Amino acid sequence: HYYCYILQSADGRRSYAGSTCDLGRRLRQHNGDLVGGAKCTRTGRPWCFWHVVAGFPDQRSALRFEWRLKQHRGWYRSLRGTPLERRGVLLRAAHAWARVALPTLWLCGKDAQEELK
Repeated sequence: HYYCYILQSADGRRSYAGSTCDLGRRLRQHNGDLVGGAKCTRTGRPWCFWHVVAGFPDQRSALRFEWRLKQHRGWYRSLRGTPLERRGVLLRAAHAWARVALPTLWLCGKDAQEELK
């Protein structure tokens, strides 16, 4: 199974979107427990999952959805609200673009994070 996810920084002021086939390992990489996290997640640690989209049949589909989540040039900064609210607008746009019903998991808080470990 492949997933797309949105991370939230510890202070709640930053977000990051990515894709993976192993959510637990990828979160540990972003938080610096394992090597291989994205360079832009070095600041804002610890990160936690804010939103996870599941059900992609292959890696290519997950990467295409991630690409759509990041297509915000020109209009992302004009959106109002917190970074997560703006990322939510991008998420709804990506769901509409995918034209497929994908299972969605909302993972806010520490209890939800423990389930992935």
